[in-house]
Amino acid sequence: MRFLLVAAAGLVVVAGCQNTPDEVADDPLPTEATAPEDETASAEETVPTVTASQIQAEANMPTEPTAEDMPAAPEEIARGSFSGASGHDVSGEAVWYRLDDGSNLIRLEGLDSDNGPDLEVWLVRRTTGDVGQGGASLGSLKSTRGNQNYPVPDNLDPADFAGVSVWCERFSVNFGVAPLADS
Repeated sequence: MRFLLVAAAGLVVVAGCQNTPDEVADDPLPTEATAPEDETASAEETVPTVTASQIQAEANMPTEPTAEDMPAAPEEIARGSFSGASGHDVSGEAVWYRLDDGSNLIRLEGLDSDNGPDLEVWLVRRTTGDVGQGGASLGSLKSTRGNQNYPVPDNLDPADFAGVSVWCERFSVNFGVAPLADS
């Protein structure tokens, strides 16, 4: 007997789940209901009619975001366009951003660089001559094509650097440099 009750309950559950995800059930609630019989409620009191679609509409009402809800946009500190060096082709842009948490990053946008061994992204103090001298490595170049981000260590000040270089660490060769100008 228990098996039949469990099986019947399972059929009821399965039958109630036949709606596809795009469908919304719109079963109206009963139009009248009486309160339980006690001293405070009379049989003439009714519950107002509310449909499932009305409940759904109220539950999904959009709310206006407040300024505290919105993350601050990154602040662009400086920007520059790459040009090739040492016979190599490099194009795209380097952008220095300050994020809302106070951290900094260098973003390479639309990068297109010749390939080479041991390529790194460097912040450089000058954009001509031996650009690697006195610079700071941000790590290995992630790809020779596309957009990519490089966190800047907290102890580095944008005012101390003149540009961003795609640098071949193995042979100490500058593949290309983007002089940074204040935004």
